[in-house]
Amino acid sequence: MDTGPAVTFGFDLALTELDRHFVVQIGSPQGGRILESVSGSPSTAAELEEAGGLPQRLRQQMAQRGQHAEGDSASQPRGRQLDTHDIRNLLLDNLEHPRWEEVAQRCLACANCTMVCPTCFCSSVEEVTDLTGDHVRRERSW
Repeated sequence: MDTGPAVTFGFDLALTELDRHFVVQIGSPQGGRILESVSGSPSTAAELEEAGGLPQRLRQQMAQRGQHAEGDSASQPRGRQLDTHDIRNLLLDNLEHPRWEEVAQRCLACANCTMVCPTCFCSSVEEVTDLTGDHVRRERSW
């Protein structure tokens, strides 16, 4: 499908997470106006190089995960796996776990985690574009 892991068009701002900050790529005039209102400093050449290399490294990692390990059959799932047996109770029993504070410190409130989490299933989120492809809205339905 050639859709990732890097966005190439149809975006206002693309954020690439580095060790302690983000490199922001402007994808539209609207994105440029938004970025003008945010304090920050320009990325260094080293940061731009690191951010630029991430998509290729991720593509390689995804390709490696997609290959069958020796002895695997085609019917076995590939990549990461999550044992979801009794996960509801596991999560409910750990609501105050310190890990959640660590997650909250890095949270951008983008909702990506809830869109991909296998434990979050009561709603669906779709990106809906207009006929010109110039505008997109995110819709959640329950």
